Order: sequence, then C-alpha cells, then structure tokens
Amino acid sequence: MKYLLLTFVLAITLLSCTDNNNNVSNTTIEGNIVEQVDSNLISINTTLPFGCENISKIKYPKEWLNDPKHYGQIKLPEGKEYENLGLCYQQLNFVKTISSPKTEKLQIVKIGDFLEQSFSLDTLLQKSIDSCRYRLPNIGIYECYYSFRYDAKPNSFGAYGNLLLLDPKTKAGKILNLYFEGTGDSSVMSRYFLINNNNNIIVYEGWTYDDGSSLDEKYKITIQLNGDVEVIPI
Repeated sequence: MKYLLLTFVLAITLLSCTDNNNNVSNTTIEGNIVEQVDSNLISINTTLPFGCENISKIKYPKEWLNDPKHYGQIKLPEGKEYENLGLCYQQLNFVKTISSPKTEKLQIVKIGDFLEQSFSLDTLLQKSIDSCRYRLPNIGIYECYYSFRYDAKPNSFGAYGNLLLLDPKTKAGKILNLYFEGTGDSSVMSRYFLINNNNNIIVYEGWTYDDGSSLDEKYKITIQLNGDVEVIPI
C-alpha cells in the first residue's frame, strides 16, 4: 500500500506542473471559483470509449496478492497488470485543464455508498466540475465533460474524477463521480470506470490493504434517450 501511495504522490507532483487555467469568466459554486464559458466554445477533445479499455478484459471479481518478500508490492507478473491499470488512469487524469461549461443547476447522481466509507471524502470535490480536462462526444441529449481534482493532506488523500452530463437547452447538469482514489480504514479505495460508445458506463470499485488489492464490477449506468440516468448494480 505504501508503494501505491508513493505513486499517487508522484503523480500529484506531475499534475501541479501541468495544470493550466483558462480565465474566461468566473462563477462561484458553493464557495469555489469556477471558470465557465458557453459550451459551444469548448471543443470535443477525446473519443469514446473513454477510460482504460484494458479494465474490461479482466475477469471479475479480481484479487492481486502482495509479495511477502517485498512489502507493499503485488506479486509479479500479475502485479504489473494492476500497476498498469492505475498508471493508465493517472495518465488520463493528469492532463492540462480546459474551460468548464456554464451551468444553471446541478444534481448529483449517487452511485452506491462507496465514497461514504472513505475518511478522506471531500463533499465539495465529490461534485466538483471545475478543473475540466475533457469534453467528450455527446451521449444522448447531453454534452459530456470530465473533470479531475485532488486533495492531499499529510495523512490522507482523495482524488475525484467527475462526469458532467449537461443539457444544452436548460443548462441543467447531472454529476457522476466515476473516479476516486482515497484512504479508508487502513486501506486505499479505488473507483474506476469505462464509458462505452453505446451510452453505457461501467463502474469498478476496489480496495488495497497490506496483503493485497481487489477490484470488481459494481454498477452499470445507462443514459436513456429521454435523459434519465439509471444506476444498476451488477
């Protein structure tokens, strides 16, 4: 687990060097200054599927055991599979910011109670839409934006990747927390995702303890043609 924490800290250092703010206009949302522009000024800069596609090739539920000879490191060769998965999402998240779209109203779509088990949960970052990294292709009636924020404390950390589904007509948005890395009870919690090109999102959740790590498919999120968002346990 110490090895994973070190990897995360190094990634945060990289993010601090590459983060970029686009000062177009500012809006205050729940005490945070958010730079927002009209969504028609924000170009699509990625494609679907969005996420790390190798995550769909793993047979679930999956466990990776730690090597007793090397504290905090998973046994090879499977350890490489787990390490590469985490690095893939770090590389996805640690890119320069783009402008965030203007919104009128925001609603959180709750995905289980996973985040409530984290000691490092920041309720503001859980629904943050600033630090936008990507504008995805539209899904159904929605424009889609992915934001990433982190909060590092001396003894804990939390990283949040949030998907904003924005209705371009009403400017009302739905927020889904699809990525999370944070501390739990003597553990590290992980939430990963894969957005398919058929309006479906698969959410994966797992834990890392001193004796190893685990990951499982937990939810399938479907976006209906009328804009309804349905979270279905797997």
